[in-house]
Amino acid sequence: MYDTLWTYIDQFVRFDEEEKKIFEGRMKPRKVKKNEILVDLGEICGETYFILSGLIRFYYLTDQGLEITGFIFDEGLFATSHESFFTQMPSFQVLESLEDGEVLCLGYKDLEELYSLVPKCQELVRKISQQRMSNAQRVMASLIMHKPEERYTSFLESRPDLVGRIPQKVLATYLGITPVSLSRIRHRIGKGKN
Repeated sequence: MYDTLWTYIDQFVRFDEEEKKIFEGRMKPRKVKKNEILVDLGEICGETYFILSGLIRFYYLTDQGLEITGFIFDEGLFATSHESFFTQMPSFQVLESLEDGEVLCLGYKDLEELYSLVPKCQELVRKISQQRMSNAQRVMASLIMHKPEERYTSFLESRPDLVGRIPQKVLATYLGITPVSLSRIRHRIGKGKN
């Protein structure tokens, strides 16, 4: 169960066996259901989730009630309402599972204890946060600099394994377009392959 976790963590920091045991002792396995809300708007996010299987997204709700997907997390990544988790303030985004899956949960208080028990956790969290900030800037830059068709093509090339797993309306909002526009783009690309 923890192999995927350590494969991910080893990219950033190497823990010895004792440190791994302490870290694993704070992680709680949990099954999640498709469309389960893990953190709702206005709630304080108390956990971060390492995804063993399934997909989780975070999204924003507009004043008109539209859901705008900010990011889609898949297997081998930590997912959380980042701002809420680290500030312990109410979340301005919703965290939702897109599939049935399994996660390892790490509570905020457990992470705070791990900072003392396993000081390498501070470096780990810093490096993961830096990666997340870089990813967020890449997504934002793409929304500003690239046309919708380019964004979709780039997503197809970089994450072909996710295309069939993500509902079209979710993928459309992540790409910054309407589901109708995404349907037209898919149709055009499909015609171009014939």
